[in-house]
Amino acid sequence: MKSLSRAELLALPASTDLKTLGRAFGISEPVARERHRRGEFDELGIRVVRLGAQWRVITADILRVLGITPTTTTAGPVSPGPAASDPALVQRLSRADRTPAE
Repeated sequence: MKSLSRAELLALPASTDLKTLGRAFGISEPVARERHRRGEFDELGIRVVRLGAQWRVITADILRVLGITPTTTTAGPVSPGPAASDPALVQRLSRADRTPAE
């Protein structure tokens, strides 16, 4: 699975889907859905909301956790938050070789 580039992340609309959230972290859609079900994205402060039959993800939250702003040239924490307090959680979410628990 090809991860999204910085330019692709900045070009996202205000909200996106779980498949794109997974691509932002370099994981597959099924893994992203399982991690959402377990609340791992909530722990990072990434809001996933239900709108009708779809799950929508707030793009600004993805960018914040990844440390991406239009003015930064490298990724890094923008401000302390859930990701800053638990960098192991961010690393665990971005490992593409992990599979969801049965």
